[in-house]
Amino acid sequence: MIERLVSIIEEDGQKSFVISVLLSIFVYGGLGNAYNELFHRFGIQFIISWLVGFIAILLAYTGMSNTIIAFIFEIIVLVLYLYFIFDSFICTRAINKSQPIPKLFGKWDINEDNKSSIIAILFSFICTGLGNSYNGLHDRFLMEFIISLIIGLVLSVLVPAVNLPFLTGSYIITSILNYIQFIGNGNTITLILLVVGIILNLYFILDTYLCRKAVDSDKKIPKLFGIININ
Repeated sequence: MIERLVSIIEEDGQKSFVISVLLSIFVYGGLGNAYNELFHRFGIQFIISWLVGFIAILLAYTGMSNTIIAFIFEIIVLVLYLYFIFDSFICTRAINKSQPIPKLFGKWDINEDNKSSIIAILFSFICTGLGNSYNGLHDRFLMEFIISLIIGLVLSVLVPAVNLPFLTGSYIITSILNYIQFIGNGNTITLILLVVGIILNLYFILDTYLCRKAVDSDKKIPKLFGIININ
């Protein structure tokens, strides 16, 4: 059904401006470039927009939502959102005309053939194990995500300080901020559980890096937790 719909919108095997732009508008800024098969470019756009958006949320969380700094970050988020929509459009046009893909922000020439350890790490910071999906290790990503989801849900139930359903890099930051509320209350169990979640999340980020290095050097993928052989 989806393939048939796409074939109707696309013409002569070319990428559709409609699909590219609508994906970036209604789903996620820059997602049109994933449709354009510019996955590395989309990954960079995703990370940039997430980091800026997270900073804006963090400012609101810390009571700075009405400050000029928070307002500036909200403007930056809006500008990036509009730019990534426009970027999806011009990349689609370049592909259809067999022209060189324009540089990101007019300066970055994104090479789709070379995958970056930094991008892999940042993906796993945003969503546990997502960097391993970027590495092409989809089963490994799924297992890491399920593990983090289960532990995150358990922590959310047992520990009032945890308000995220799964472990992410933002979990590390918000856990530290939330734990400040418990300092001096003698809540040792809360601290232990939060530290366990942080350590596990950091391990998954490290695992993403090690797997990226193994893929780049054509070496055997290391076992998950040293015992589970999964790619």
